[in-house]
Amino acid sequence: MSWRRIPRFLLFTMSFAGSVVIGGIPVSAADKPGDTEVRKLTIHPAAEPIPALKYQLLPGLMERTPGNAAALYNRILIQLDDQLTEDAEKKIDGWQGTEGELPIAEVRDVLKPLEPLLNELAVAARRDSCQWDIPFGKGKNPFTVVLPELQKQRKLARILYVQTRLAIQEGRYDDAVELLKTGFAFARDIGNGPTLIHGLVGIAVSNILMQQVEELSQHAGAPNLYWALAAMPRPLIDLRRGLETEMHILDLWMPDLQDPESAGDDPAFWEAKLNEVTAGVRDMVGGTEPEAGYRAVLTLMALKGYPKAVEYMVSRGHSREEVAAMHAARVLLTATIENYRRQRDAAFKWHFLPFQEARQGVSDWEAQFAREGHDNEVFPLASMILPAIGAGKLAVARHHRSLEATRFIEAVRIHAAATGSLPLRAEEITAVPVPTDPVWGRPFDVRRDGDTLVIESAPVRFRSDKGEHGLRVEVQLAK
Repeated sequence: MSWRRIPRFLLFTMSFAGSVVIGGIPVSAADKPGDTEVRKLTIHPAAEPIPALKYQLLPGLMERTPGNAAALYNRILIQLDDQLTEDAEKKIDGWQGTEGELPIAEVRDVLKPLEPLLNELAVAARRDSCQWDIPFGKGKNPFTVVLPELQKQRKLARILYVQTRLAIQEGRYDDAVELLKTGFAFARDIGNGPTLIHGLVGIAVSNILMQQVEELSQHAGAPNLYWALAAMPRPLIDLRRGLETEMHILDLWMPDLQDPESAGDDPAFWEAKLNEVTAGVRDMVGGTEPEAGYRAVLTLMALKGYPKAVEYMVSRGHSREEVAAMHAARVLLTATIENYRRQRDAAFKWHFLPFQEARQGVSDWEAQFAREGHDNEVFPLASMILPAIGAGKLAVARHHRSLEATRFIEAVRIHAAATGSLPLRAEEITAVPVPTDPVWGRPFDVRRDGDTLVIESAPVRFRSDKGEHGLRVEVQLAK
């Protein structure tokens, strides 16, 4: 995958992170754009383990070993193409996307040749650091950096998902927990990459593994993972590193334009920078038309945008005579870059607040940008570079909500083990704290509907995301 496809890929990934499919990873068959995700579970009671932290879903201090996990992950990914046949990949995809019982003998046969790689994955996931070393550098066009490893990481996650599902079906619950531990560490390490895409793929991998935590709750004798879930970081996948890259993408690309006002008026310099923008726009949109076609389009944009650029320079304190004497490329690019930075900060500032605090601000910014942002641009750098911030923020919140909803289910299992029944309302659960809904910053909506306990989170959406993403978990107690 190349960064030249990032604008389209970001919209796709953010809209669906934690939902139907991300690169072939189904996250929830019920959750489609515009729908409320509905999960129906028949759970078995289970008291908390003794000792309480017997089970963990991330490798602990005594399991971690020195080294960079990325080196081992890449070694595994190199071998994966040789070890995973086309027929095996199709079968794994099918098993990962269907419900019901697995054909145990066939699954074992397919996974057998992959066992050495999965064993190496367990070792890699227990390294104490992960640095992907993506080759960004000042003055290098970041839109030309390719990320081919992400597609292979998805393949590896699908294999691990099926391996975990097989362990649960065979009643090897402790093995399943160890596989989940490997998987969540793998997801976190992917998410630690230096782009927003890394973070969103990490969320997708984590979300499918969370399904198997819920699957465990539906098997008699499976351990209760309430405290294992409580011990996981919030957020498990932190987008901050990728967001910093996104925020400074223009600075990485053109470090000598961090302060356009101090760059002088050398015509050759500004002509060269205008040519870089022309080539960069071509890379970002992934076009195949001749270079001359792009220059013609940008020339039309420049003719239309030049008066706006002049007014901007005047607003910065330059006289109209000074602006008229400047090279046209300087006027156009200065106005473009400084307008982009204002829009960038107006968008990205909301990422540093909890979702429930940022929700309205994100919505207001998206509405404002849709109304005015495009018209105020000379060249559409903000439109092309700025990600769909609402959808990205929502992806993180939905992932957090999924984790807390799963912990709520484990709390219900503890209550059922003590009382023999489901609670009528959340307040009846007293053995452990009941999680709140991180999307709204308030308790989940909880009620009994006959013999079903319903746990709900109201839908939420942003302009940049086409779905209205609510959650409804329907829990029944196994007879």
